[in-house]
Amino acid sequence: MVVLRPVSVELAQVKGESWLSLIGQSEVSATLSPLEMDYAEVSVLEVASQGHFYMRYYLLCFVRNGLSPVQSTSRYLGSTGSRNMATQLAHSQDATTGEEIASTTVPQKETPPKRNAFSDLMSPKKPSPSSKQPSSNTPQADLARTTTFLGRDGLGAYITSPASFPTSRVIYHDEQWVVINDLFPKSSIHVLLLPRNPAKQLLHPFEAFEDLDFLKGVQAEVQKLRRLAAIELHRRYGNFSALDQKRRKALDAFDGDSDSESRHLPIGRDWSQSVISGIHVGPSMNHLHIHILSVDRHSECMKHRRHYNSFSTPFLIDVEDFPLDRDDKRRHPGREGYMERDLKCWRCGKVFGNKFSRLKEHLDEEFEEWKKE
Repeated sequence: MVVLRPVSVELAQVKGESWLSLIGQSEVSATLSPLEMDYAEVSVLEVASQGHFYMRYYLLCFVRNGLSPVQSTSRYLGSTGSRNMATQLAHSQDATTGEEIASTTVPQKETPPKRNAFSDLMSPKKPSPSSKQPSSNTPQADLARTTTFLGRDGLGAYITSPASFPTSRVIYHDEQWVVINDLFPKSSIHVLLLPRNPAKQLLHPFEAFEDLDFLKGVQAEVQKLRRLAAIELHRRYGNFSALDQKRRKALDAFDGDSDSESRHLPIGRDWSQSVISGIHVGPSMNHLHIHILSVDRHSECMKHRRHYNSFSTPFLIDVEDFPLDRDDKRRHPGREGYMERDLKCWRCGKVFGNKFSRLKEHLDEEFEEWKKE
């Protein structure tokens, strides 16, 4: 946490993602009274709008009796010609690279359906009335009129206009949720759950999950996606699995006449044990999103240590662990050094230090062995 002084906030947490110095920001410190609170965290996010850059202060003031109302303000940083000023908002606790923070444009026309096995599996069997686009008088409908969502706001395009995207990107959606394939997957299966609740979608997970009813809804939807991801893993890799092959052989030999024999059939591989899920302590995008992915970490998009450690350390927090205790160490990723930890194979435990290229080669080998289990 950040100890406040009368005229400065020395460390600011960037929407839970990274740290930088904010010294002598009088318009920030003027809103805070060290006599009224024990400490505060200042979150900052970069906002790009028509070539202009701003720094938005997002103040979470922890008073002695709990969390106070959120205060916010913005400071103009400069135009496109002063882009280097915006780059000072370094995301040191963020695993995302610049190429992954691309703007997302909503297609002008709804994309004709193009089915694939995974989207067929995960989509509802029949469209329901709740799958309609937001009505024209809702905040989501107002946002939907925006066709390009810049930088870290890119997920907003899927939330506001999910039907505009092909099923290769948007797997399914309804009034409450959008589920998409991650544009830069870090495993062979990697999907994102995007809540559509306007009151929650721009909150940090720590704050959004303070609402226990909302949290329960997220947890239920994540469990659904975990089950479906396990089914998809079986579909893709079941032919390689020794346990699944053993069950198939037993089923082929089973005549179906004996209940006792059926109870002793091999159960096959439990693919649900190969699915992980959770939120990043330092989200890479501004809209609330929950990761559901296979455990293999086998992907061309897995390119550096921060990518790997963001899914292999407590930087990824299972939604089932919420609500977190106030003193939970995972609330402080920078202090705990999750992203700088030595690289360690998720499967065999071998340590690679900071040698990501060696780990990457090892992960390719482990992927083939993992499929055979």
